[in-house]
Amino acid sequence: STGVATSYSREGAMLWIAQTVPVPVKTQVAARLLSGYLLVFAGSLLTLLATVFLLGFTVPQLIFGMVAGSCAAFPLLAAALIPDAIRPKRRWNSEAEAMKQNVNSILAMLLCMGLAVAIGLLTLFLQSLMPGWAAGCCVALVCFALGALLFSYAVRLSEKMMKTVDG
Repeated sequence: STGVATSYSREGAMLWIAQTVPVPVKTQVAARLLSGYLLVFAGSLLTLLATVFLLGFTVPQLIFGMVAGSCAAFPLLAAALIPDAIRPKRRWNSEAEAMKQNVNSILAMLLCMGLAVAIGLLTLFLQSLMPGWAAGCCVALVCFALGALLFSYAVRLSEKMMKTVDG
């Protein structure tokens, strides 16, 4: 989600407000990720509902897909925040420039593509060793753990970046 990938840059010169708000940086990072989650969840829900009707998946399979997809989205969203936490684009001429002309978006996309390929390869490998539901559970756990690590890293980077923001 480019919304997550540019969440600091979109604040631009007003980023100092996030520094002065009496909310811990960890909570602010979680809120930035949650906004991306809402977009991912809405899109995933529509896609999974379509698979129920078009491919005949059952409701339990739909629920399993939503949970597994949510776990898989966690490391991708956390990773998308990292380039912008390292070097947000604080000066821009229009709101569109903060998102569409921001190298951080491209870096986040490349990082997320690499993670998605790795998750896909892990899934294929595990499916060759065990039943699909068990492989899905293992991948979901790995994704959740990786997401937690990347989230912690994004929080540390955000705390460091916030210390350099001038009001």
